[in-house]
Amino acid sequence: MKILLRSLFMLLVIFNPNAQQTARAFTGTYGINYGRIADNIPSPDKVVKLLRAAKIKNVRIYDAEPSVLNAFKGTGLELVVGLPNGFVKEMSANADHALNWVKDNVKAFLPDTRIVGIAVGNEVLGGSDNEMEVALLNAVKNVYNATKKLGISDVVQISTAHSQAVFADSFPPSYCVFKDGVAQLMKPLLEFFSKIGSPFCLNAYPFLAYTYNPDKIDINYALFQPNEGIVDNKTHLHYDNLLDAQIDAAYAALEDAGFRKMEVIVTETGWASDGDENEPAATPSNARTYNYNLRKRLAKRKGTPLRPKKMLKAYIFALFNEYQKTGQSSEKNFGLFKADGSISYDVGFSGLQDISAASSLLSLKNICRKRKLAEEKKRKGKKRRRQHGYHAVLGVSKTVGA
Repeated sequence: MKILLRSLFMLLVIFNPNAQQTARAFTGTYGINYGRIADNIPSPDKVVKLLRAAKIKNVRIYDAEPSVLNAFKGTGLELVVGLPNGFVKEMSANADHALNWVKDNVKAFLPDTRIVGIAVGNEVLGGSDNEMEVALLNAVKNVYNATKKLGISDVVQISTAHSQAVFADSFPPSYCVFKDGVAQLMKPLLEFFSKIGSPFCLNAYPFLAYTYNPDKIDINYALFQPNEGIVDNKTHLHYDNLLDAQIDAAYAALEDAGFRKMEVIVTETGWASDGDENEPAATPSNARTYNYNLRKRLAKRKGTPLRPKKMLKAYIFALFNEYQKTGQSSEKNFGLFKADGSISYDVGFSGLQDISAASSLLSLKNICRKRKLAEEKKRKGKKRRRQHGYHAVLGVSKTVGA
């Protein structure tokens, strides 16, 4: 039956000239952000080993660095590349520049490197650069049109990620709407994304919410630990963790803007393992608790209280600690792994040295197995030769039909 339905769908696509295939940029529920603002982190080829050992398939980077794209060739890992904020105005003003950028940084690496998405800018709306905010929509359109011209729009999804600065209020979740200064720019962007089938991408940080409001938020609520939770007095829905509430606040804002069916994907979330004096919650213990519990939450493959049927998908921030990042100390310490490739804390992944040791042990076992097989083959060969000699002495023929 499933085969029949799939065949019927394909026929509809083939014979309907208005049908549009929608690119999907996420497999499963768990992904990672691979930032590289540090000169002491592992090389891209070692990063590939780390990701494959951890069985993390979905990866986001913040540029389109050729050394990374080449390292990911033939790995099966699915990559979302980023068009940095510094290019947004240029791509908005010049469609040819957008075409060339997509051709050189995306098309040139397909299909060997599985680039499944382009993130146009990061946290542009709600920021301090009004010119960039105004330019974002046209940059998104020009990049999308470039993928259409190059014949890759059905495999490469276009998106842009937003911080929670785009919201006027997110508590309780059902009261959330877009800020007045953002809404005018957000609505046409959402209309375009709705047309091409792209999700609303949200960078959601319970760590930041708790850090700024420790007297109002129970840390257990932020860390997915047992707690009383909160009840939204409008929807009467119960929330036992802050991340779900932040996501449903985004869904409420989308519904208020007229985009109830749009999916929300978390493009960044994480917890810092170290920070400044005014960031006391940034500890290895809290970071481990958040990321371990988040991994369990995503493994359940369920939705949020407001959208129970929309399976939650999230990219964790981040793969490595990045000591060259600016800002508070917490910004440099979101990594699941330290710069040397060892784990920052245990959430079930192995560090590079452990992977190398396991690989060496496996290689040694394979060598021993091959030697054992060779010795066994040699013994069988000697036995056959002895039997042949014995039959020859007796004058017995082994020829069939003799």
